Amino acid sequence: AKTLPHEMGHWLDLPHTFFRWEGLTYNTVGALSKTLWEAVARKGDSANCSYRGDGFCDTEPDYISDRWNCPSNKIFLDPYGKSFTPVGWNYMSYADDACIASNGFSVGQMNVMNFTYKYPDRRDLYELPPPTEKNVDSVKKVYPESSITKRQIKKGCKIVFEPVDSADFYQITIARGGATLNTNYIFSQTQFNSYIVDTIISAALNYLEIPEARLNGSTNDYYYYRVIPFTKTNSCPQKVMKANYFRVSSVELDVIAQDISCSGMNDGSIEIVNKLNTPGLTYRYNGSNFNSRLENLGEGIHEIEVTESNGTISQIYCSLMDYGKAKFKLEKDAFEYKVSGTNGKLPYTYRWSGGSTEESAPISTDITSVTVKDAYGCDSTIFKLSDISNSIQNLEASDMEIQPNPIGLGEKVHFKLPT
Repeated sequence: AKTLPHEMGHWLDLPHTFFRWEGLTYNTVGALSKTLWEAVARKGDSANCSYRGDGFCDTEPDYISDRWNCPSNKIFLDPYGKSFTPVGWNYMSYADDACIASNGFSVGQMNVMNFTYKYPDRRDLYELPPPTEKNVDSVKKVYPESSITKRQIKKGCKIVFEPVDSADFYQITIARGGATLNTNYIFSQTQFNSYIVDTIISAALNYLEIPEARLNGSTNDYYYYRVIPFTKTNSCPQKVMKANYFRVSSVELDVIAQDISCSGMNDGSIEIVNKLNTPGLTYRYNGSNFNSRLENLGEGIHEIEVTESNGTISQIYCSLMDYGKAKFKLEKDAFEYKVSGTNGKLPYTYRWSGGSTEESAPISTDITSVTVKDAYGCDSTIFKLSDISNSIQNLEASDMEIQPNPIGLGEKVHFKLPT
């Protein structure tokens, strides 16, 4: 009920109320210039609400970029030493759902959304039929599998899962519990503070690496996680999977994984580095022991077991990617040539006959060809620029296009001059 208005607000050009505080905290900004902070005053010489923060003068200053509950027990000082306590009634804040007002948008925010809604490039909101919903299956296989005896290595610890064909995105939520196992763990809003990861990734990935710093509990603590697939039009899974759980090992290892270089080849590798030279470690893959390096691996999920001298077993899951054969396309408008691509390993490299290494080059008689490769150099395409026709649309004399857009909405301005 609160997430949908928040995300629709973004789609209709609203920033967070804590705009410019993303990734920062009030106590750690240090020497960050206070001239960038939004002041409490809405009028007068010290008022800067129209060009600082979210740019609205009918929303309060907000310096909190993490989830928080209300009323806040924190007192903040603005650039002029004026104290204030965040309220959290606005949809575009990160306050908990219970804090949000029934109409959590200000008048200024609603005016911007109305303008954006009526803007020509957003007519699909009311001119196109609603999209057809498609059901999304549940994730059938996830790693690590729940285990009391087997642990996970902190460095490179991943949540890995088999992709769902119908999914566009996945939500992965991980929470830290205590030393007592709860096999019926349920993720809920009241437990939000225990979440160490709550993020969404695209369907292009089938894993999420957990930051090592987040796994900072005791080695006896259990971590619970779930993976929920959803589509662009259906965020309600058919079945919410039961929470899986794992514990972490005290062994410190680095895992160096090399993806497949060229599509279709089995030249991936995994190397285990014993950071502290812990004695007595043995590594096992597909039922056989190995020293520290695996080679000639194909794409997919590879499970490695690490056994300590005391018999404790830890698991490592590595997902090696085959990025597919790169495909490139050359386009031309009135001013420049531009190359775009799909698949292959990023970043692409470009070499124009005129010497440029950018993805585009101005139209010039000195430029006759371009060679583009993916990062591994497996897929290379050479375009002869004489073979491409001019793709720019011919405009009538009374039409005008401006790009980039001077008011910053990210699209070209296209309008017809009055006769």
